[in-house]
Amino acid sequence: MVRKIRKITIIIGKNCPTPSLTGLDTLYSRSIPAAAYDSYETDSYKSSCLEGTRTHHIEDIIAWTTPRNQPPKHRLLWMHGPAGVGKSAIAKSCAEEIAAQHRLGASFFFSRPQHVDDPKRFFTTIAHQLTTKIPEYGSIIDLKIQRSPDLPSKRLEAQFRELMIEPFLELTSRNVCVQDKTVIIDGLDECNEDLAQGKIMELVTKSVIEHGDKIPLLWAFFSRPELRIYNAFLPYLDSHLLSKVELLVSESDDSDIKRYFREKLRPPTCVNTQWPSENTFDILVTMAAGLWIYAATLVRFIMDPDLFPEQQLELVLTFHSQREKRMQPNTEPNITGELDAFYLMIISRIPPEHLPMVQQALLVHHTNPESHSHISMFQSSSTKPEIQLYVLANILGHSLASLKLALSKLHSILTFIPEKERDWGVPFPGSERISFYHATFMDFLLDPKRSGDYWLEDQRHYTDLATKVLRLLKDLYAMNGISRGTSSIPDDISCYGCN
Repeated sequence: MVRKIRKITIIIGKNCPTPSLTGLDTLYSRSIPAAAYDSYETDSYKSSCLEGTRTHHIEDIIAWTTPRNQPPKHRLLWMHGPAGVGKSAIAKSCAEEIAAQHRLGASFFFSRPQHVDDPKRFFTTIAHQLTTKIPEYGSIIDLKIQRSPDLPSKRLEAQFRELMIEPFLELTSRNVCVQDKTVIIDGLDECNEDLAQGKIMELVTKSVIEHGDKIPLLWAFFSRPELRIYNAFLPYLDSHLLSKVELLVSESDDSDIKRYFREKLRPPTCVNTQWPSENTFDILVTMAAGLWIYAATLVRFIMDPDLFPEQQLELVLTFHSQREKRMQPNTEPNITGELDAFYLMIISRIPPEHLPMVQQALLVHHTNPESHSHISMFQSSSTKPEIQLYVLANILGHSLASLKLALSKLHSILTFIPEKERDWGVPFPGSERISFYHATFMDFLLDPKRSGDYWLEDQRHYTDLATKVLRLLKDLYAMNGISRGTSSIPDDISCYGCN
């Protein structure tokens, strides 16, 4: 039985204690917890390697971080390769193993689709994670920020100098010995400012040159070989500072990819024979063509929990057979060609009446809400910039159920992550946000040559979206009793949207 509350006392005044923020509290507020390798968010869209696969690369990187009788020859490591070859999975596996050995200092997994890409919060995030591993360092940082609360908001050079360099030099001057810690950075090419990519690399490499092992950090970068990143590393490619590892699309990964398919494609309980057959495994490996992201997308497509795996597999095999027939002999190989064709097949299966809704939802998601007032005004005051599904549904003028049904056709490419309501701490209907498994799908949709008729930034999508946003604004004005005379919203919304 719930007892009646008889009295509530509210104390207001100067005698009411207010908790003061520590320097580390301030630093945490300027960091991105979702960037860590073991965060809920990272775990939802980035997987580590299947046990027993990619062992050569993982073991080499672990050996590089392992302390010996002398400091490592290279204090920088750069693993680079094209999209989809499994760099993030290797980075995550390395982070897990190094953390288990208590030698991981920090990790930052950039993700453009998840909006984990703010360079202003990169060094603050690394620094905050380091404070939890090195108490002496944490004490210095805490005092620094208490004295200068604006420190985490300064430009990158100041952040790096005062958060990463000066504290460790102070520890060295005190003769405090700190064991080397590894910092793993995945997907720097997905940082949302190109200039910042190069600046981060410049600051890190210069610190290694100037201070060497006085800064007890080993930096491991995993990225695409984007020009700014490559140019930052260029002067050191043949030096003792950098260990460079190129991850290629190679048939040497076929045995690992086949093992991955065997592990992930579990036969339905109703199937008595071997499923898939050995020949089917070989076809799937051929389709993947060395791209791990393609293999993972195939698995999610086939094992869709809402559909029949046998039928899904048959669709995949039919798709492959028809594509082979259309292929011209001696066609020049295209790294993303097979994956693009599969993405086209998936999106073409969305019913025509649902397709515009899906495209506009993805366009709104792609657009950064913080920099577009016509979107952010409908958003809750969450610190995460992603738009929740109920907001998307309102903007697009559809029910939440119909939006989720339409997006469910992309199950193998995206998922929904629920957000907790701030007051009650539990998810509420429509609180989910879209989370992509990999950046390659949005890369595909944003390239008109690759996506063709499904190009996401076609002007007609912006026109339709503008019309819907204006209509929603008009409804909000009417609902709140605001006179049309005080509003600049035109009566003829359709015409305005087209213009």
